[in-house]
Amino acid sequence: MTPKSFREKKGWTLDEAARHLGLQGDHARRTYQRWETGECPPPLQVVAAVEKMSAGRVRASDWLQAQPDRAAS
Repeated sequence: MTPKSFREKKGWTLDEAARHLGLQGDHARRTYQRWETGECPPPLQVVAAVEKMSAGRVRASDWLQAQPDRAAS
C-alpha cells in the first residue's frame, strides 16, 4: 500500500497526515506532500512511524513506488 493510499483510506488530508507525524510549521503540509509524491525521500523515522501507524501495510519499499523516474528527466 502506498503512503498516499493509506492516508486516503484513513480519510486524512495532507495537513492531518503531517500533524499525525508531528510535523509543525507553515510548510508541514508541503513537506509531507513532497515525501508522499517522491519529490524528496522521507527521513527513516517517518518511514518507521508510518509503517507502525499502518500496522505494517505501508513498508519502506512502498515509499519507493512514489519516486519519480529520474532517468526519464
